[in-house]
Amino acid sequence: MHGLLPLLFLLLLAAALPAKAGCPAPPQGSFLQLYLDQGPPWEHTSAQALQRWKALGAQEIVLQWSAHGSPGDERFALIERGAVQALLEAGAQAGVRIRLGLRYDPGLWDPRNHDEGRSADGHTTVTAPPSELETYLARRLRDQEALVAALGPFANHLAFAGWYIADEIDDRNWTSPARRAVLNDYLADVADLLHSVAPGVDIAISGFSTGWMPPQEWAAFWTDLLTATGIDRLYFQDGIGAGHLEMTELPHYLPPLAEGLQQAGHGLSVVVELFGAGGQDEAFGPADPERVMQQLALAAVTRAPTVSFALPHYADSEEGPRAARLAAALAELTANCPARSKAQHENQDQPGR
Repeated sequence: MHGLLPLLFLLLLAAALPAKAGCPAPPQGSFLQLYLDQGPPWEHTSAQALQRWKALGAQEIVLQWSAHGSPGDERFALIERGAVQALLEAGAQAGVRIRLGLRYDPGLWDPRNHDEGRSADGHTTVTAPPSELETYLARRLRDQEALVAALGPFANHLAFAGWYIADEIDDRNWTSPARRAVLNDYLADVADLLHSVAPGVDIAISGFSTGWMPPQEWAAFWTDLLTATGIDRLYFQDGIGAGHLEMTELPHYLPPLAEGLQQAGHGLSVVVELFGAGGQDEAFGPADPERVMQQLALAAVTRAPTVSFALPHYADSEEGPRAARLAAALAELTANCPARSKAQHENQDQPGR
């Protein structure tokens, strides 16, 4: 049965794409990373920059983080220095919606933060002390409470599109019931916190597969997680740029994931990675347009909206010749496929639940 999936995928792909061959929709959104060394006037978030990305199809920008690093490392400098406010103002001027990310902590994947601390069925014993993971996530939650309090006023901004929980969930660290129970408790608390600030506003989180979990199990994992936590939408990173999945593996993962989430009433957006191996002085650089078109065609089968990672860094005409080449290809795609792009964007605007 598993061997029939590629054939089934090709049939679905032929039915899903527009009549014009090779014409999937361009990404309807893009991630954006801001760093502390990008000082005023925050040139990467000007209205002119957002207009360039909007011309490539992006109707929504996901600010990947509003705080970066371990909890307590810095006091929300991107907020205090005016970067988040500037991004929202630029979004309002450009007619682009802005989804605000919470803290991104690279320490999430620290092995010390993934010990068990719970019995195999996911229940804490009365005498068991908190595990490293429970202690870490409790610290994260306290930090998120302070961060959301600082971000709360922005939820009333005209350009505000929703929230993004910046914890990227992989398929290797959360396989046991114990870890899943701890993770679900933490994410449910964060979702409750965000709902208390802006009731009814869409909440998203992202995840990626390394091929560790089988496709059906991975789809069930996310259906259960979103249902248990009250999070609305999954941003599924296709993993092609990062090397987590091969192009031939995506057809096995995308259809069951899309079907499972849709049946459970949750939203899905496919994150198309626009980067690949870089030159001598960079870890990653802009991908070849031909490869990105393959990724977009694969994502089109789900009929879910696509979000790029990321136009500002890998497909902006002002970011060098390779980025300009990819930007030109996406601009042509946007011009040639406006109807499908509009339809997918309308799907993105719908709440996940």
